This record gives sequence, structure tokens and C-alpha cells, in this order.
Amino acid sequence: MRRERPLTASLSDLTFQDLLGVFKRQKWWVLGMLLLGLIAAGLYTRSQRPGYLSFAQMRLEGTTQATRGVNPNSAVNQITDPVVDLDVLTQMQLLQGAKIFYRALDQAGLPAPQTAADLDKLPEVRVNQVGTTQIVQLSVVAEREDKAVQLTNAFLEQYRLYRETEQRDRISRSLQFVNARLADEARLVAKLETDLSTARSQSGVVDLSTEAGVRSQTKATAENRLNDLIGALNGARNRLSALQQAASAEGSGNRVTTTTTTNIEQRLAEEKELDTLKAQRDALLVTFFEDAPQVRAIDERIREQEERVNALKSEFVRREDTRNPNVDYWKQQVALAQGEVRSLEAQVSQAQSAVSQRSSSLDQLTPLVAKISELGRQLAERQESLRRLTATRDELQLRNNELSTPVEVITSAQPARKIRPNIPVNLLLGAVLGLVLGALIGISIDIAQDKVNTADNATYVTEKDVLARIPIRARSASPVISDPARARAFENYRLLRSSVLLATAEEKVGAFVIASARPKEGKSVIASNFAVALALEGKRVILVDANLRAPALHKMFNLKDEKGLSEAALNPTILDEVLQETATPGLQVLTAGERVTNPTELLGSANMGKLIEVLKSKADFLVFDTAPGFVYADAQSLVTHVPTVLFVTDLVSPSKSDLRESVAMLDYAHANVLGLVINKDRSAGARLAKG
Repeated sequence: MRRERPLTASLSDLTFQDLLGVFKRQKWWVLGMLLLGLIAAGLYTRSQRPGYLSFAQMRLEGTTQATRGVNPNSAVNQITDPVVDLDVLTQMQLLQGAKIFYRALDQAGLPAPQTAADLDKLPEVRVNQVGTTQIVQLSVVAEREDKAVQLTNAFLEQYRLYRETEQRDRISRSLQFVNARLADEARLVAKLETDLSTARSQSGVVDLSTEAGVRSQTKATAENRLNDLIGALNGARNRLSALQQAASAEGSGNRVTTTTTTNIEQRLAEEKELDTLKAQRDALLVTFFEDAPQVRAIDERIREQEERVNALKSEFVRREDTRNPNVDYWKQQVALAQGEVRSLEAQVSQAQSAVSQRSSSLDQLTPLVAKISELGRQLAERQESLRRLTATRDELQLRNNELSTPVEVITSAQPARKIRPNIPVNLLLGAVLGLVLGALIGISIDIAQDKVNTADNATYVTEKDVLARIPIRARSASPVISDPARARAFENYRLLRSSVLLATAEEKVGAFVIASARPKEGKSVIASNFAVALALEGKRVILVDANLRAPALHKMFNLKDEKGLSEAALNPTILDEVLQETATPGLQVLTAGERVTNPTELLGSANMGKLIEVLKSKADFLVFDTAPGFVYADAQSLVTHVPTVLFVTDLVSPSKSDLRESVAMLDYAHANVLGLVINKDRSAGARLAKG
């Protein structure tokens, strides 16, 4: 008989065949939801208010998403510009606003809402832009066909009137603003003209600009004269200083005559001797180095000869004072220069006084000229502002006369058509929703039924026999049964031991891997008590914690976990050091040891194979606790060295697909799965109670 593939919890893995299977298995749910959907669609159709749709199209002046840009107008122009360029999206919001809506209702003869119930009965209005153009479509849905058309036309008319009124109001306000500014500017111009006339009459000068130019020229001439005199005065002072220095050099009237005598003949002879010694030294350097004794000797003679020559260069001075005839001449020249300096100083003083007078005269005129110039500048600005405002007023008046509507009707209100209730569409949607809801309920039921609820389900899914059933352990009880002789639950582990030994009697298997699909299924507890059961038969047993991801055996037996399997796999010589004795005679535990980053590779490595051979030589049976097989590949790696597997599962945690895939992965690794150990089996506890 063909077995159907069980439905998984992952909706992304569903195929069409899976959905057909759901419909087949859960057909009553699907048919019930389909009928319920049709009934709901009928009730919804009956409760819908009738609706008739009419629409019209219009073109709105304004910017769109495609034409929107920066407004180049100045701030004043934006204030005075009467035609506000509203973008199309803003106008769409205005068209749907309450002001236009209620005006249109009044024009169409529809009453305004008075209660909350009336609000629900109001016609529906939608405004949509056609692409990114200036054309918009106005759609109105009303309960009556004629009212839908009337209300559509009313919306077009009311919005056109609203925009025209708004433009005329803006032009009127702008004209008022510009006229007020014109009056202000005219008053300012009149005041500035009066102030300018008063300032000109106060000066007493016909032409201020010409007078200021003449005074400036006179001041410049005086300043040039002053600069020339200052230059002449500086030249005279320099000449006087030079004459005074020359007169000082002549002294007080006496001339000093100095006579120098030297022994020239002897000095010339000594210098000739010095030249001869230097020539001899140059000849010696052709043959000897500079540090040779002959060269050093001639250098010493040259030094002595240079001292004699320098001594003969001393002078003998003889002084003789006589009368200097030039002293009187220089005194006369100094007196003439002093008179010239005094004359120029007087002229400079007069020129400075003239410059001061000219500056004072010009300074008196400068503030008045500046004031008149500033008044003239302000007057010109106000006149220009007055001219611009006059032009703006004329333009506003022209726009007011030529004002046109910013709304152009492209398509008037179309005849209304009924859009609701749409019975075929409603029934189709109800049927589709009913089918979808029925399918979801069916899938949920199938997923809920994917759990392994009984031992028969586990046997059917894995195609493995049950080796033993372990009852539910009380929370207060120790995971490792400390007194097997008095604990009734230990009888199940004796049954497990007998089943395993009988199944492997011919093969003489000495090592077992305890595996499970999911965490928390009690695999470590069963491995510990199974090892105890083997040891109670007088066998040497080593319980190995191969769950390098979440080891638990050291906690169950209250052992240290400083070193263990991960260290012994790399260095088997420390095995005796890391094996730890337990309270059960013949049972030793090899804890997991330090955590490693690659537990899967370590369990499948050649070093692990060598370590297992060493362990087999030290015990009759080896029991390996491993990580969950559906989550990690550790068990698959370990079965390459220890192929015999006892698969533990409870009746709560794994789904059928989890259990099947976990056992299948072990089969793919060529493991010999002896059978299943059903943990937390309530029927096992009931059997013990009956026994």
C-alpha cells in the first residue's frame, strides 16, 4: 500500500499534490467553508446600498509633478500677484473639501447631513489625476441614477465659481495693497522734494557742486605750494648739515702735518728672503709630503721670516701743527645756509596757515553737499518705486478686466451606471475566500496531525521496531536511577538491555550510539541508565559524552568536566587521567571536555577512530551520548566509527517529518539503527502499575 507524504509545517514546501491531498482528507472542512463564504457573500450583497457612478473630466491650470519648479518671482511680486498658481494635487484636495461638497449638495437638491447616520448615506466623491497631466477625473457615486449626474455637474460648477471668486478676491486685495503703497510713496516723494529745496536754500550758493569743486581746487593748490616749500626746507637743512660737518673737519684753525718714515731697504731684503724660502718649500713638496721633517723645518723658517718682515713694516709718525686758512671760509658758508633755512621755515608756516584756511572752508561745505546728495538719491529711489507700483496697479486692473476661469471642462457628467451591489463578483469573492479559509484550516489540521502521538506512529514513520518504552519520570526524581534494585522504572532499562543484547548477539557489538531527532527528548537520561543496566550485569562499561555542543553527563553523575573527549581525541595518552569512576561498579564516564569549534569534524576524524579502539580495549561496552540528529550532523559523523544506533524519541517533541528525516540521515550514513526507544510513554507507566 502506497504511503502518503506527511504534510510539513513549512508552507513554502507545499506542492499542488499536497493541496489536493488536503482537500481530499479535509473535504468537509473545505466544503463547509465554501458554503459559509457564499452565504457571507449573499448577506453582504443584501446589506449593500445601491450605487450609481457618474464621472466627468476637467483640466486644472497649475503645476504638476512633471512641471513643478522653482518660482522665480521676488517676495514683493508673490505678495502682489493676484493669480496664485496652485498645483494640481492641491486643487484636487480643494475639490474634495467640505466647502465644495456642501455647496454641490445644495445645488443638486440633496439635504445636508444632520446625524451620524446621514453621514454614512452621503454620496461618495473621488478625484483622480490622469497620469501626470493637468486633467483630473471626478467620480460621484450616489444611490439614485439622476442624483449621481446632477451632483457631478454641481461639483464642476461650484468648483469653477469657487476658483473665479477666489481669483477676483485676490486681485481686489492686491489692488488695495498697491494703492495704499502708492499713497505712501507719494507722501514720501513730496517730503523729500521739500527737504531738498530747504537744504539748497540754506547753503547760500547757487551751484553747490561747482562751489565745492572750486574750493577743492584752491585747497589742492595750497597743499602743492606747501609740499614744495617743505621740500626746499629739507634741502636747505641737508646743505647746512653738510657745511657744518665740513667746517668741523677743518678744526679750530690749526693744520696737523703727519710724516711717516720706514726702513725700506731692509724690509725689501727680508721680503726677498721670504720668497726664496717659499720657493724652496714648493720644490720640497714635489718629493716629500707636507708632514715630512724637511718640509716642517722649512715651514718653521718661513714663519720666523714672516715675523721679521712684519716687524719692519712699523711706521714712525711725526706731527706738526700749522694755521689752516680754510676755517674762515667754511664759517661764512654755514652762516649763509642758516639764513636760508630760517627764511624757508617762515614761508612753510605761512603755507600751512593757508592750507588750514582752505580745508576749513571746504569742510563747512562738505556735510551740506552729502546731505543734498543723500536726499537726491532717496528721492530717485522713491520715484522709481512709485513708477513700478503704478505699473503694477495698471497690470492688476488689466488682469481683472481679462480674468478667465482656471477650470476647463473636458468631459461633462456621463450617464450613471450601476456599480453595486455586484452579485457575481461578490459571490465569486465569497467562494474564493471560503476555499482559501477551508484550505488553511485543512492545512492547520494536517500540520497538527503531523506529530508522533503513539508508538505505532513512530514505528510506521521510521519502519523501525520498538526496543523499549520508558515511562515519564517524576520531576523530583534523579535522572540516573541510584537504586536499581528498588526502582520499578529501572525494569524498563533491563528490558532495553535484553532487547539490545539479543539483537546484537551474533554480531558481538560492543559500542552503541544513543541518538534522537530533537533536543529535550531524554536521550542523555536513557544513555546513562542504559549504561548502568549494562554495568549491573558485571560488564565493564564506559559512558562517553559525545554531545560536544550541550554536554550533560557530568551534571547527572556530579563529575568534573575540565578535560574529556575533546582532549583525549587529540592525545589518547591522557585517557586514563580523564576517565572518571561512578557510584556504579564497572561504570566509567568520559565527559565532553573543553568545547570545540568543529565538533562534527572531530567526531568523524581518524583520531576519534583511534581513541574508540583504545576505549574498546578498556571496556566490554561503550555507550555514546550525541547531539540531536535533526539539528546537527554529529551523530552521522560518529556512526562512521560506531555504526550501531539506539534511536530515542518521545511522544511530544518531534513531528513525523522530523523523525523520518533524522532516521533517514543515519541510514544514509550506513548506520545500523537497531530500533526505537520510546521515552515518556504513559502506557509504560500504566504497565508497571499493573505489574
